[in-house]
Amino acid sequence: MSNNTTVGIERIIAKIDNDFNLDNSDWIPRVAAWCIDAMSQLDVLNKVKKRKRLEVHNRIAVNNCNIVDDDLEVYDENGCKVDRLEDKNCGCLYPAEDDDNSNKDDDCKTNGARTLEYGVEHPYNYVTEAVHTNDYDPRNWHATRTIQVQSPYSVKRRSRSNKDYGHNFTKLDDKRIELGFDTSFITIVNKEVETKYSDTYKIELPVIPDNGLLLEALAYYCVYKFLCRGYKHPVFNLNASQYGTNPYFEWIRLKDQAKRSVLNDKIDIDKASFRSYFFDSTFPKK
Repeated sequence: MSNNTTVGIERIIAKIDNDFNLDNSDWIPRVAAWCIDAMSQLDVLNKVKKRKRLEVHNRIAVNNCNIVDDDLEVYDENGCKVDRLEDKNCGCLYPAEDDDNSNKDDDCKTNGARTLEYGVEHPYNYVTEAVHTNDYDPRNWHATRTIQVQSPYSVKRRSRSNKDYGHNFTKLDDKRIELGFDTSFITIVNKEVETKYSDTYKIELPVIPDNGLLLEALAYYCVYKFLCRGYKHPVFNLNASQYGTNPYFEWIRLKDQAKRSVLNDKIDIDKASFRSYFFDSTFPKK
């Protein structure tokens, strides 16, 4: 692994173009999704700690993208850590019935360690609005009907005490956090997939560990997916029974080696970081 421990998606595109000489450009926009799928299968996507501020309304904080529950921590507006209230011990909340996931969030291009996908807003609970009608009713001269208006900040509660349940939070679902106290905003800290802005795709995409075996495996995986779309190649063929000319067999052969190699690189980096920390703390420079 080089000093620059990660590379962008353009590195894979250049490698495929140079090594396999595919005869069209239809595959280029698909490389990002294919690489994310492959790295997800190998569980080698880099993760880093990320911090994000969320506004709170009626003790509910809503994130546009899914909240990745990996070492999730919540801090109040004073910077104090908020304890998590386990769902099994809460007993005061339950989701709304008949949720219909229909509203797409166009800002969520990547989600945790998963493939490119769009987030989904949930129309959770309802508030009612009275609307006057012109229909005459002798029992009620201003007859009304009720319109249900969806609100992501509302929450259904069981019939129990209205008192606070402490300086705690509970994760209601993939996008919402409920607090047991009043505050204007919270800060969430968790581990999410490390991304880098791609000039090719004009969005943030997961970085790729700069490991030779991994890059080779990803290239074969992309060529395998390319041939799955019905394209022909003068050398590689999915019907080939021998290694070397069937990209699927090459992917299967290389993937476990690539995973071990990436994990070993991370261990070496961790050891080097520890040695550097040990010497710096033991023998500080004057």
